[in-house]
Amino acid sequence: MSGAKGRISGTTVSAKRAIDSREGSTVALRQSTVTGQVYAVLVWNGQADLGTASDPGVNRITGKTTGLFAYSTDGYPTLVRAAGNTWRPNVQGADAQGFYAHERVTTPQGAEGGNFVLTEGATIEF
Repeated sequence: MSGAKGRISGTTVSAKRAIDSREGSTVALRQSTVTGQVYAVLVWNGQADLGTASDPGVNRITGKTTGLFAYSTDGYPTLVRAAGNTWRPNVQGADAQGFYAHERVTTPQGAEGGNFVLTEGATIEF
């Protein structure tokens, strides 16, 4: 979706890229299971609200290769709020239950097989 706003709650989504938020779009996701055949969630030059400290997502997010890919180009900031979700356990700093401590990650990092990939200009808030 490009420039769109939406909210998904209490559902199971599975596709090549189950949630695809691009270019100014904002998607909110709560109490859902998202499984991607490639990426569960792709956020490109947009925002995604997968959960905040005051309103945890309570989502289960996994992808065959990567749970979340946050991509930023041309100086357009990409922000993903992702507090209170379950990811692959013991991967990229997730604990044994698949949870992350509250933190803000701005450093480009990640690779296939991880819970998330961030490019330059992308931020994830657990």
